[in-house]
Amino acid sequence: MAKIYPFRGIRYDPKKVGSLDSVVTRQVDRIDSHLQEEYHHRSDFNFVKLIKGKTNPDDTETRNQYTRAAHRLAEWLAEGILVRDEKPCMYVYHVEYALEKGPPRLRKGYIALAGLDECGPGIGPPEIVPPRPRQDSLHLMRATGAQFEQVFVLYPDRENAVQDILDKARTGEPDMQAHDDLGNLHRVWAISDPDVLRETRGLMEKKRLFISEGHHRCETSLEYRKEMLERGAKCEGNENFNNHPVVFVNFFDEGLTILPTHRVCCGVGDLEQKKFFQTAGNTFLIEEIPFGRYEDEGLSELLERMEKQKKRHSFGLYIKGEKIFHMLSLAREETVDDLVGPGHSKDWKRLDVTILHKILFEKILGIVPEQAEKEGAIRYVRGAAEAVHQVDTGKCELAFLLNPISAEQMERIAQAGERMPEKSVDFYPKILSSLVMNKLNFVR
Repeated sequence: MAKIYPFRGIRYDPKKVGSLDSVVTRQVDRIDSHLQEEYHHRSDFNFVKLIKGKTNPDDTETRNQYTRAAHRLAEWLAEGILVRDEKPCMYVYHVEYALEKGPPRLRKGYIALAGLDECGPGIGPPEIVPPRPRQDSLHLMRATGAQFEQVFVLYPDRENAVQDILDKARTGEPDMQAHDDLGNLHRVWAISDPDVLRETRGLMEKKRLFISEGHHRCETSLEYRKEMLERGAKCEGNENFNNHPVVFVNFFDEGLTILPTHRVCCGVGDLEQKKFFQTAGNTFLIEEIPFGRYEDEGLSELLERMEKQKKRHSFGLYIKGEKIFHMLSLAREETVDDLVGPGHSKDWKRLDVTILHKILFEKILGIVPEQAEKEGAIRYVRGAAEAVHQVDTGKCELAFLLNPISAEQMERIAQAGERMPEKSVDFYPKILSSLVMNKLNFVR
């Protein structure tokens, strides 16, 4: 049963900082040194100054980027740059965005606290985050007593009852709105009506929660909670170290977009095409798609054909030095059971990423997981054009293109207690960490 809670979130006051476009940021693990510098110059109040402040040569254990963040947080709260809501709220969170093709889209969700013990299993393998960023997050929590970033969680609600309740409660213009670095519009409404919050909590108690992105944030909060319990620390209200802020999105929200993550094979040498296609032809139907007048014309046609043939588990293949694309479609779905082997459900075996790795990579190309991990034989790329570009520029020899998985596939596998294979789901757009934060309410 999912236990969720409203909270007195802390938000920027637009009257103090002007356009929120200048102060919002991506989540900290997506901020490289170049973007960190850019954010620092956008505004004196940019969120990066809290979550990823600069280091100084004379920093010590008691004076460093974390203590400066704590001082800055207290200063901004005292000056009204950041304001804590007077009443506990849940925060309706809409993102308006567009893809390369099709009309604009709207993803709906909301922000609330979730009990750390009820956050549920993950959809995919926990993200591999280097020790340093994890330690940075823990040091920041220790210094500030705040949770700056949310976990992205999915829950099943075919009737969309939870989001409908919250959307009906929102009125007027959003309390916050900002564009991210890609031009997507993020809007937030604070909902404090006790009846709405009570009804939402009641419906959510019947749901299972599935972490889709941000496993390591929960892990950091769990470690922090352990430290606080050992110290005998206490908090009042929902803003305590037993909870963590979460962005909740319905599995079946019409605006939920899952992008494919394509694969490129590197350091595998020249492909023995005749042998490869003879072997692959035993399992796949193979079609050739010429470039056309321009390379991108052939790529567009390939992707369109893959989309039409997605029920047949179709893949695109581009080979170094070739001026043609290939589409490989599984001839008989039943062959998956024998080729993939036992240990997983039928739904898991029939995922395109499973078929690609277990059959095309391991059985036909001979790229085993150990080789992929140690030698970097398989790399993951967002965007079909980028995957093709890496082959054209000689960085890799082969590009395999995939269709995105569906929310229904993901929900079935999650409900069965299985995890999606690595790099199989890529949610777009990414959430902003700088819209609502939670400061723990310690008892002094």
